[in-house]
Amino acid sequence: MSEYQYYEFLAVDRPLTAAEMAAVGRYSSRAEITATSFVNEYNYGSFRGDPDKFLEKYFDLMVYVANWGTRRLMFAVPRTLIDLKDAKRYFTGHAARVRAAGDRVLFDLDTVEREGEGWTDGRGLMVSLAPVRGELLGGDRRVLFLAWLVSVQWGNIDDKSPVPPVPGGLAKLTAGQKSLAEFMELDEDLLAAAVQWGEAAAPEPVAQATALSEWVATLPAAEKDEILVALSEGRDAHLGGKLRRRYDAEMGKRRGGRGDEPAGSGQTAGELRAAAEVIGVRRRQETARRKERERAAQQAKAAAEREVRIAALARREAGGWEDVERLIGMKQKEAYDEAVKLLGDLREVTTRAGRGEEFRKRIVELRARHARKVTFVQRMDKARVGEVGV
Repeated sequence: MSEYQYYEFLAVDRPLTAAEMAAVGRYSSRAEITATSFVNEYNYGSFRGDPDKFLEKYFDLMVYVANWGTRRLMFAVPRTLIDLKDAKRYFTGHAARVRAAGDRVLFDLDTVEREGEGWTDGRGLMVSLAPVRGELLGGDRRVLFLAWLVSVQWGNIDDKSPVPPVPGGLAKLTAGQKSLAEFMELDEDLLAAAVQWGEAAAPEPVAQATALSEWVATLPAAEKDEILVALSEGRDAHLGGKLRRRYDAEMGKRRGGRGDEPAGSGQTAGELRAAAEVIGVRRRQETARRKERERAAQQAKAAAEREVRIAALARREAGGWEDVERLIGMKQKEAYDEAVKLLGDLREVTTRAGRGEEFRKRIVELRARHARKVTFVQRMDKARVGEVGV
C-alpha cells in the first residue's frame, strides 16, 4: 500500500505576512501556500517542519492524517484567553495534551496508530473541525470534555481518576463538535454515558446564553457602543472571548466561586467506563432486536409477494412452462436463474393441486432434454427443484 500523509495548517486570527509565507515555503516546494493556509500531501517523504513551531509562530490550527491510522488535530489560542490550569484537567495523557508556548497555549489531540487503516483523504477535514477552536474561545467547555473522553477511551486516564466538571449540552453537540468526535473516533457509548451525567449536572448552553444576554444588558450604554464599534472595525479578533471571560469572572464572584464551571459529578473514569459498557450492551441488544424485526418483516413481505405470484401462476400454469423453455433457450446465466426460480413456483403450484408426481416427471424430461446445458442443470441441482416438498 502506498504511503499517504496529509498536513493542513490554517491561520484564523491574522494572515501571514509575505516574509512569513516565504519562511514556511522553505519547508516544502510542493505545498499549497496562501496567506492563511499551508496544505501538502505526501506519498513519499514527510513534512520537514515542526508542527508545534508552526502553530507557535504562524498558524492557529493543524489537521494531520496518515493512512496507517494516525489522526491529529492541533490548535493554538492566546494565553490570555484560556485558563491553562483548568484546561489541563481535561487535556491529560497521550491522546490529549496542552501546554503553554510563549504567549500562546497549544492544544493537541492525537489518536493511537492502528494497522490496516486503509486510505484516508484529509481534504475537507479542516473546514469541519476548525469551528471547535472558536467555540472553546467562546467559553464552550464541551470541546474540553470531548478531549477528556478521548483520553479515557485510549486508556490514558486511570479508573480511579475523578471525572472533571461535565458541561451540559453533550446531547446536542455543534456541527464542529460532532466532527471532532467523529475525527477522533470517540466511542458512542462513552459519550452516551457522559450525556447522562452531564445533563443532570449543568445547564444547557441555551440557558447559559440567556444568562449571558442578561449580563450584557447590564453593561453601560457607552461601553456597549465601544464594543460594537471595535467589533465592526475588526480591531480585536478575540473580543468575544474576552467578554466571555469577563462574564465568567463576574458570575464567579457573585456566586462565591467559579461561575463558568459546572459542579463535578463526584464519579470516576472507571465508573464512566462501566456505565458505557452497560449502554453498549443495551444498544447491541436493541440493534439485534431491530434487525430481527426487520428480518421477520422482510420474510413476511417476501412470503406475501410469493403467494400473489403463485396464485397468478396457477391461473396460467401452461404459460409458465412455456416461459421456462424460453428462458432456457436464451443460454444466459441470468436467464437460467430466472428459469430455476420459475420452476420452484411451478413446483408449489402443482404440489398444492396434488400433482406432485406429474411435476417430477416433467422435471426428469426437462433435465434430459437440456442435459448438455451444464450450467442450467447445475443450477437446477443446487436449487433442488426436482424434489417435491422441499
